[in-house]
Amino acid sequence: MKVWLAGPGAAAVVCVALSSVLFIALYPPFNFWPLAFVATAPFAWLALCSDRSPGTLGLLVAGGLFGWIASLGIVGPWMFLAASEYFGWSWLPSAALTGLVTATNVAVYYLPLLPCARVLRNLGVHARIAGFASLWVACEFSRANLLGENVWALLGQSLGPSLLFSQVAEVGGIWILSWCAAAWGAALALSCCSLMPARGKRVRAEKGATIWLLALPLLMAAGGYLATAPYREQAASTETLRVAVVQSNIGKADLWRRESQPGHIERHIELSRSPELVGADLLVWPENALPVMLDANHDLRGRLQALSTELGVALLVGAQRGIADRDGKARRFVSAYFFVPGGSSYQVYDKVKLLPYVETLPWWTGIVRNMEWDSSYSRGAGPVLFEVKGWRIAPLICFEALYPEYAWSMRQRGADLLLNLSNDSWFDHGAGPEQHFAMTVFRSIEERVPMVRVANSGISAAVDWSGRVVGRLPARRAAVAMFVVHKAPRTPWRWVPGESFAWMSLVLAFALLLAGVHRMRDWG
Repeated sequence: MKVWLAGPGAAAVVCVALSSVLFIALYPPFNFWPLAFVATAPFAWLALCSDRSPGTLGLLVAGGLFGWIASLGIVGPWMFLAASEYFGWSWLPSAALTGLVTATNVAVYYLPLLPCARVLRNLGVHARIAGFASLWVACEFSRANLLGENVWALLGQSLGPSLLFSQVAEVGGIWILSWCAAAWGAALALSCCSLMPARGKRVRAEKGATIWLLALPLLMAAGGYLATAPYREQAASTETLRVAVVQSNIGKADLWRRESQPGHIERHIELSRSPELVGADLLVWPENALPVMLDANHDLRGRLQALSTELGVALLVGAQRGIADRDGKARRFVSAYFFVPGGSSYQVYDKVKLLPYVETLPWWTGIVRNMEWDSSYSRGAGPVLFEVKGWRIAPLICFEALYPEYAWSMRQRGADLLLNLSNDSWFDHGAGPEQHFAMTVFRSIEERVPMVRVANSGISAAVDWSGRVVGRLPARRAAVAMFVVHKAPRTPWRWVPGESFAWMSLVLAFALLLAGVHRMRDWG
């Protein structure tokens, strides 16, 4: 053990520590987004050019440790508090859940990264850089689509604060940003290798990585500028919609108390009558603003319909819905109810992407699932659009705004505005709400469509077609605001799903791995 730590193991430990710290610094509360281009460099150096590799098993462990430590640093603090406060658990089960979630939803997907990247060592410098970036995207794409389907804190998401670089997401989604950042890190690692003494032709070949260091930022900047060119002239479109949002700031512990529900209703109604909201076209309350089965509460629906008519504004309210199956078993949905002035009925959208561990359980918890689980909800049937003054409104409830396929599906149906209803009060402390909001802005960039977000305790804000925040409310305060959003033209790119770039990366990674294995056999 001492020999391993003094030799190859020491290099692996240093690389894991460096990449983990850099990765943690990318996201709120730190937001050091330029580090995205160097965060993968220690890993790339270990896999692609280090002579102090700890071997296949060591590389597997290093990848898993990186994923675990980085995710614990990013989500661990607020996840621990959310578990202890939301579920009322002691520190031990809260810590165990935090460790389990970060291990099964993040760490396992980085296990094969370094051993696979090591296979690329015998390829040319350009193949190594492209292969490493493609492998990185493959790991992220896998964790976004397998098991827990976790898209929290992908590498490319950290580039949101850069309004220039982030625009490239229109072409290839979040995956092209992750690819570019990982490629730049690999190029930096190989450039550093070329400065090390005496490895003959390989040293000179690795100097080709300098081309990537110079070209990638220039291409991203040019791509970002060109991607926004068709829209800049219409940034101040005369087609506008006035969207009023109510941020009630009702704490998670109080939100679900039955005896407090009448007060919650009155609080939302009182805030909705604020003078600042006069003249709105659409009034929005957050997810689960009314934690009741609204479809079964005729009197409350009547009050909401009357409020919509009184204010002369369309009203979108987060509440719950329940139906009975043919066998008589009740099914519950997290829903958004839509009322129009003078209407006699309502429309409803049921949430499709449910929150793991709170609204649904992962498939591998089958033993627990056979027990009664009071928080288990059913998935909705699919996209629904509401119409307000010629605008087609696409509701996205909570986590749905993190997944590009839902926004893409809505945009394909003609959505003019994304409306994200959320309730982030269950992680009252820490950077969770800021992280959640920062990751949703990419839906506006990818689809070139404005988005308004309303959350119970924040972050409530408006985002334009470029991902620029044009207005927001202070977090953890009861407040209201009226956002004026401008309609954006339809993007020429987004008839192709953003996942297409990720699939191309998977194909490229597989092809280069085959080439690397073939070269190893030739040399071996």
